[in-house]
Amino acid sequence: MTLLLVVMATMTAWATQPDRYLDKCIGGCRSILVGGWAYDPDASSQSIDVHVYVYTDAGCTNRYGNINIIKADVSRPDVNSAKGITGNHGFDAVIPINQLGDFWVKVFAIDTNGEGNPQIGNTTKVTVKEAVTLPDNKNYTAQDGDMLTGSTSKKLTVAAGAHITLNNATINDGIVCAGTATIILAGTNSVKGTTNYTAGIQPGGAGTKLTIQGDGSLTATGTTNAAGIGTGYNERICGDIVILGGNITAKGGTAGTGIGTGYSECTCGNITISGGVVTAVGGEYAASIGSGYSGCTCGDIIISGGVVNAASESDVSEAGIGSGYLSSCRDIIISGGVVTATGEEYAAGIGTGYYGTCGDITITDGVSSLIAVKGEKSPKSIGCGESGTCGTVTIGGTICPDGIATSPYLFPERHISLDDGTAYTQTKDSVVSTATYTKTFDESCVNKHQAWLVPFDYTIKSNDLEHFTFYEINMIANSPSPDVEANEEMWVFLTRLDAGAVLHANMPYVYKPREAVTDYLFTTEIATMKPRNDGVIAETQTMKDIYSFYATYSETTATEDNPFYYVSITGDLNLGTDVTVGPYRWIIRKTSKFGDTPSYAPEMRFFDGEEDADGISPPSISPEGEGTQAFPREGLDGAAYYNLAGQRLNKMQRGINIVNGKKILK
Repeated sequence: MTLLLVVMATMTAWATQPDRYLDKCIGGCRSILVGGWAYDPDASSQSIDVHVYVYTDAGCTNRYGNINIIKADVSRPDVNSAKGITGNHGFDAVIPINQLGDFWVKVFAIDTNGEGNPQIGNTTKVTVKEAVTLPDNKNYTAQDGDMLTGSTSKKLTVAAGAHITLNNATINDGIVCAGTATIILAGTNSVKGTTNYTAGIQPGGAGTKLTIQGDGSLTATGTTNAAGIGTGYNERICGDIVILGGNITAKGGTAGTGIGTGYSECTCGNITISGGVVTAVGGEYAASIGSGYSGCTCGDIIISGGVVNAASESDVSEAGIGSGYLSSCRDIIISGGVVTATGEEYAAGIGTGYYGTCGDITITDGVSSLIAVKGEKSPKSIGCGESGTCGTVTIGGTICPDGIATSPYLFPERHISLDDGTAYTQTKDSVVSTATYTKTFDESCVNKHQAWLVPFDYTIKSNDLEHFTFYEINMIANSPSPDVEANEEMWVFLTRLDAGAVLHANMPYVYKPREAVTDYLFTTEIATMKPRNDGVIAETQTMKDIYSFYATYSETTATEDNPFYYVSITGDLNLGTDVTVGPYRWIIRKTSKFGDTPSYAPEMRFFDGEEDADGISPPSISPEGEGTQAFPREGLDGAAYYNLAGQRLNKMQRGINIVNGKKILK
């Protein structure tokens, strides 16, 4: 007899909880600062919630305030690279605390489908304290959690391992980091090195890291032979420099970089930029980001995000990003962001200065836009400057054995074409090689006002004026006629623009076709495409009301509950309650200054000071002499004056008058 044993197996799907890491949890000035990253492997491109619990006792039984809910939606390319994921998964938040003393903090990652919310890191004890006003008459050493404000002529030292906040601080003898440090920016801050060839901010020594982040601004200026952020003069050494955020301007003195080393045998670690707006200005013979003059070295230069502009104010042989004259850097890796790098004289935009060296240069397809400009006497814009030595240049996966000689060189080589029927979805600045807008009008639109905006700056050319007349909007005003109530008729006053005037990106303009055109091209070389702006782009006011202009980047519909003024294809400025307007135009919404429900006038008209579709003509006779803008002399022989109601007048009144069959505005 054979016994058949059947085993039934049940598959169990194990829950996958969020992966996570706590970079910091520290006490600040009436606040707690938490930062790190978290993502759910079940939805790895999605930004998940993070909950922060604050307790007043070590046993975590008495919670302070409500649960603090933040979103892990900060860009962390380092996490994405390490984990092989996409999306934004970092968090960096300030939790307000309205009392001083010790607190205990727990941070949790919230799962997307209820499989468990693990704690991020350990429970952390922090101390919340008051802000520190910088003493003006002595040096100060900042401790972990300090928020510094005020002005000092002395030096600030940041204790090893400390996270500090600069909040409207002015430091006129530089910052020195005793070790690894984090500087958080709030408000507007300024740091200057003033003595002994000192940098604006000197990071810690070899093996340390200086991290700069936050939403505030910082101007860091080095003295002669010193960097704005980096080393001072003569064999100084610093560790890594990491910029995650902030609006930062770093300016080196003569022979010093904006970010990197100073002059003469100095060394700094890796320079990493992944966020913020960074403007780096190198001194003579020094790169703007990288190594300074004469025997200096820096580590890898890694840019993965943010807006970076690296250009010297001098014209002496320095790279924008890379090495200075007779100096070196390791690899240059640019994988994201908007980057502009300008070399001077014998130097590349990205690569080496005169007689400089650098490692491999790699630029990937993740870059939003990159402009590299070589110096006048440099053979390359990306690669080796005059008499320089560099490694392999790889751009978009393609090896360029001889580097790039074109200047300015744009990567990616993008060309963008826009027309009235195409929606615009750009969400950040992007530089393109050519931006073109195409217009087509038939005879029915000739000499009729049209509304227009473009998402890039455009300079009016003489040839354009042969086909179009352009205007900027001056103001909106109540009807110029005393016989017409403001709630019946409003006027948009225009000013004519000449050749050379700039139509600024995402701003409202008006123009009239002089003739029918087919596929007329408005083209700008090396254009910065601006992100769409869904808020107010311009505004004008009367005594009672506010008229707000909005851009249309896709089809936009007016309703009874959400009306707006729009310009029709026939040139009329209409009130719409059931109409759809296409992209690249503007609309006007009205609000009351006094909180009332605004009353939209049924008519709104353009006045451009020229004889136009509305029949309004400018004054043609001047009592003050030829070329002035005075109104016709009253009692002029042959002149007949009427108001809009048809009543004959003895003289012109303020407002609109009918003079010899034409409308005159006084």
